[in-house]
Amino acid sequence: MTTTTIIPKYINSPKPGKRLGSVKDQDDTLWLTPPEAMAGMVVGLASLVEWVPLVFQDGTQGKKITSSRPVDSGATRPSMVTTANGVDKEEHIFITGIVGRAMGSGKFADTDIPLLTKAAKDAWRIVIGGNPQEPTARGHEHPSLLGGDNIPF
Repeated sequence: MTTTTIIPKYINSPKPGKRLGSVKDQDDTLWLTPPEAMAGMVVGLASLVEWVPLVFQDGTQGKKITSSRPVDSGATRPSMVTTANGVDKEEHIFITGIVGRAMGSGKFADTDIPLLTKAAKDAWRIVIGGNPQEPTARGHEHPSLLGGDNIPF
């Protein structure tokens, strides 16, 4: 077996009824690959692969990856970006969007920002996060909401 480093440009799972998928690297080399060897590959990140040469019935040659593992190039793998306070990037964007929109309406004072932030976190948790736990801002009220009604959020 030969070992080399590739950077996948495309990763294609095997089609139904087929045993091998394919990986095309940045040099446009096509590698036939079993699903278990694709497991650690990420488009754009280097992988160390072991491979064997193939000769097809028509005489053309190819390459088959037998195993792979990520190369520690100092780059981080794509992952959930987390801010310092443990809020993921998407949640942070959601919360700042909600608070910014509310503050832009002119109906809230600077002192309302903590309350708006808690309400936006609750909305994220319930609607997007899929976690219908008891909201953290329950019991807080703001008189300017919905015409001054006393609605808790």
